[in-house]
Amino acid sequence: MKNGNQTMKNRVQGLFTSGKSKLLLMEHRIMDEKNQEKLTAEFEKAKKNLLQLKKKFVKYEEKAVHYTEKNPKKALALASAAGILVTALWISFRKKK
Repeated sequence: MKNGNQTMKNRVQGLFTSGKSKLLLMEHRIMDEKNQEKLTAEFEKAKKNLLQLKKKFVKYEEKAVHYTEKNPKKALALASAAGILVTALWISFRKKK
């Protein structure tokens, strides 16, 4: 049994060493000045996109609240239908034991 444990230990140690070297390589790539500029540009782009999405969300949220206040029965019917649909999908896709 000692031999099996040693083999497992060697495999795990090899995986840790491999992972460490890959992380160091990634760190060097990230720290490269060209890549830093790209990452910064992508980060700024993502922040702008997130801000635009947040504005759209607020706009649609306001519309939904207004519609709900104006048509409470229809809004309740839509919410119920959506709940039934989600439940049916969840039941059909969940793993059977």
